[in-house]
Formats: sequence, structure tokens, C-alpha cells
Amino acid sequence: MKKLTVLISALVFSISVVSAKPQFSMSLDVIGLTISGDDLAKEGYSWADKDWLEQVPLIPLAMPALTLCYGQPAPHNNHEAENAEKEPEFQLFSTEFFITSTISLLDARANCEVSIYLTPMLQLTASSGIHSAWNYSSSNPSLGLYNPAEAEYDKLTSFSEFAYNFAGKATVTIPLPQAFILQGSYEHEYVAFTGADDKELWKCGESTGVNGWKYQTSVMIGKMFDCPKLKMLGLVGSAEAWYSDSYFDKRYKDYNPDFVEFSIIPMAQFELTKKQSLMVQALVSRDRKFENDDCDKAEQPLQVYDGTKWGLKTIMAIWHIDL
Repeated sequence: MKKLTVLISALVFSISVVSAKPQFSMSLDVIGLTISGDDLAKEGYSWADKDWLEQVPLIPLAMPALTLCYGQPAPHNNHEAENAEKEPEFQLFSTEFFITSTISLLDARANCEVSIYLTPMLQLTASSGIHSAWNYSSSNPSLGLYNPAEAEYDKLTSFSEFAYNFAGKATVTIPLPQAFILQGSYEHEYVAFTGADDKELWKCGESTGVNGWKYQTSVMIGKMFDCPKLKMLGLVGSAEAWYSDSYFDKRYKDYNPDFVEFSIIPMAQFELTKKQSLMVQALVSRDRKFENDDCDKAEQPLQVYDGTKWGLKTIMAIWHIDL
């Protein structure tokens, strides 16, 4: 245990930092989710029977993802330590870092994250990441540049270009009586695509956008449980948007580029074994509505914004296995 001295508001505090040994881990996530037939029909797949899909309420899908992680958690987050069963020592200042790489049937990505904790209640995080995608379909590419003349994404070769990001995030966690917690966060992020010029739309896996700055803010209320299986119930509200529509070409102004997307996410977390957990959540979101609301998703950037609509986007279960 080392002793550090820092100057905060002209006061000197003596603080202790636990120098935990970095850890290597590997995990498998099996992600099961539902998508409405109407949403799948609008993806524009050439093989899809659009009229039939529109009549199907929910379609189940599943996808595995393998993650490798090297990092050093903060002492109060180090559940793998030998003294994990003991109450963690309160610390005014602590740090953690993680380097992760994930590969799935959709994409492959690598991320680096460094956090500073000013008490366990305030977390300041800097992160960066890069990812690219497989391209299976020519009718609905997972990696491409938008062609407004054809109202579709032009397909790029798998992993020939990359999306990357830099972000700063502040998170405040407040413990409440009866094992409740309240958590709020704000993230400031720059995203870009190596194959795209400024104001040019691109797609990389599940990410679509332009080169520019965006933000995401969220609030969560949760209830912790000391049960054999159920560990947490929570409700998250979030908002996400681009800071300005100036990142987009003027031809997309009717699309309302800096529209604020709101989401409400109820969730439950279960501990199945010491090495397995299950997260179940539903996503309800507020999205754009268009004058031609039956168009394919690839055509939406050229549509005229006509208000908002709320709906259930997906029900998701994530089975996490520490290998």
C-alpha cells in the first residue's frame, strides 16, 4: 500500500492506493434478443418477404460474442481479490484500467478505458475504441458509405475501413437507504470513420452516423438484492444526440439530424453461478417519425421528419460466462 499526497482546493489529503495486480480474463456472452417483423422488413434484405414479415410481432435472434480483457479494477470493484468477501476499504482516490477486444458474428472491436475514482461515488473515465464489421449481405451491408442518389449504403469489403471513437465520461453513484442506488452519467464522444469525409454518412456494424461530436446522458435507479439468484432490479432513462446538425450535409436537413433519442430500459440481473450471470432487459425508445414512415431504414436520411413515436424496440437477455 502506497501513500500519495494530493492538493485539492488548497487542502492536502493523505490518501492510500491499493496497487492491485493487473488481471487477464476471457468471457463468452450469448446474446438473445427479439426484433419486430416490421423492423426486420425495413432492413432491406433482398431475401426477406416484406409483406409476411410485417405481420410477425416478434422474431427471436441469438448471437455469441467472445471477449478478452486485460485490466486492473479499482479496489472497490475487485470482486476477484482474495479478500473479496471483506468490506472494501474506503478510499478517496483510486484508479482502474481495462483493455478489451471482442469478436462476434457482426463485428470485431478493441477498446481502452482508464478511470479515476474520487471516492467510489464519482468516476471520471477516458476511453477510446476502434471497430469494423463483417459484410455478409449486398442488399443490407454492415460496412458501407451512404449513396444518396440510390438511397442505400454502398458495400465495402469486410474490415477494409474502421470506425473509431474518443470519449470522456463522468458518473456519479449515490447509495440510498434500503439498498437502493441512484446513478447519473454524462458522456462526451467523438466518432469517425476512416473511409468517410466530413458530412458523409457511414455504417459500421450497428453504428451509423457521421464524423462529429455527440453526447449521451443517463439516470438509473436500482435496487440491490442479497438473494441466491436475483442481484439487481433497475430502471434506466437515457438521451442521446449529435451536438449539431452541421455535421451532416444540407441534403439531410429534413431528416432532423440532431434529433434527441430517448430510451427507457427496465432490467434485472441474476447470478446463476460464480462464473455465470444473466441480464434481462427491455428497450422502449422514442424515435423519428416520417411523412413516409413505411420506407426502408436506408431511405430514412432522405425522408421528411414528421414528429416522434414511442415503441418497444427489443427484449434482450445476455448470458455472461467467465471462461
